Amino acid sequence: MEPETIQPTPNTTPEAVPFVERTRLPREPLVPHWVLFTLGALAVIGLIIAAVALFLGREGNIVVPKVVGIDVGVARTRLAQQGLKLTITEKRFSSLPADTVMSQTPAPGVKLKEGEAVAVVVSAGSEDFPMPDLVGTGLAYAKGQLEGKGLEVRIQTEPSDQTSDTVLATNPAAGSSMRTGDIVTLTIATAGVGNSVLLPTAMQGVVITLDPAPVAAGKPDVTLDVARRLRALLEASGATVMPTRALADTGTAVSEAQRATRAKAASSTASVGLEAPATGPGSMVAMYPATGAVAASSAKLASEISSSLVSSGLRSKVATITSDKVLAGTGAPYTRLRLGSFSVREDAAAFADPGWADRVARAIYKALAVSYGHKEPTP
Repeated sequence: MEPETIQPTPNTTPEAVPFVERTRLPREPLVPHWVLFTLGALAVIGLIIAAVALFLGREGNIVVPKVVGIDVGVARTRLAQQGLKLTITEKRFSSLPADTVMSQTPAPGVKLKEGEAVAVVVSAGSEDFPMPDLVGTGLAYAKGQLEGKGLEVRIQTEPSDQTSDTVLATNPAAGSSMRTGDIVTLTIATAGVGNSVLLPTAMQGVVITLDPAPVAAGKPDVTLDVARRLRALLEASGATVMPTRALADTGTAVSEAQRATRAKAASSTASVGLEAPATGPGSMVAMYPATGAVAASSAKLASEISSSLVSSGLRSKVATITSDKVLAGTGAPYTRLRLGSFSVREDAAAFADPGWADRVARAIYKALAVSYGHKEPTP
């Protein structure tokens, strides 16, 4: 038997398969972009909040209480209860009781950290001393001497041949007993002819009614003082003065009705009332009726008096009043000058100064001379 012959299998190579390029579909990200953006924004906001908290933490969280006006010992305790300290930076003479806190730094309401300090200025109390003799010295020196002793300084000027700013007089006078917080008026020289110089003015035939209203019991009768000086000036010019009170007697008790009767009987050319109430606003006010037959002429007179007061270095303004029980019945132009108030310390100090009363009387006189004199005073 012949062996089986095995035929080799033909070597067949498969044809090459062509490459096909396929486009992949976009795959959704595991974390959406908006989530990443939101997380980033939150991180930034968190950093800002942390920074603000850190800043506020540095500022402190203890609100500074008000300690002005109380005893320094009480102030120290009050601050200690809040975790703060107190330091005294200065002791100063004042009208406040000794050891009273006059000012504080920082101010109430500011926030501090625990252990920080509040600086205060403390009153050393009042100091009694004699008024120094400053006549003949310069304004700057005199003012420095007085303010250094805790006194309040007021300035008024007067024409003089002495060097400008030379102290001509003081009120109170040298040697007077003074106390810290008192007011001192310095009369200072100015060059040339000033407003205090009065030139003769013919006022024959002019009748002026003066109504110095009574002041509170125990107070200086400043209305009467001004009225006396004003009467002397008017009568020297030939005017007739009809007072509603006896100008020779301080404290004369005259009722409002009696004053009104005297004013009405005067047949005056014009009337000037003077008052100094126990309470009320300070500074001078020239008042006139808002309505009536003499309203316009009264307004002109009030304006003239107020302007004259201002030109003399005094503070004054004009205002209306509804009526005046004493002067309204005269039928003539009138104004009532409120000189100030005894409740205002500056006014009360002026009321005790004869020089101030003289300046007021001169200013009123010049206004009346301009309004009713036969010729105006030469400026």
